[in-house]
Amino acid sequence: MTELEEKQANCPYCHEPFLDFSGKASDEVDYDDLAYCGTDDYGNLEYGASFDSGCVNKNEYVKIKYCPMCGRRLGD
Repeated sequence: MTELEEKQANCPYCHEPFLDFSGKASDEVDYDDLAYCGTDDYGNLEYGASFDSGCVNKNEYVKIKYCPMCGRRLGD
């Protein structure tokens, strides 16, 4: 296995524990009071923000083809 293949196989952003791009695990992210961005193995990029305990809340999903952190093709 090449170094790139190993990095992609062990990427914590597009494999368990699916870290938020801030480096926090999803169960550590406080979705009620911050901006967040992360991906999953199916090619979904989720991002959003919530401020002042829900006064402003926006959450979006976008399909992407590659993990922005390691470059692995997603959803195959």
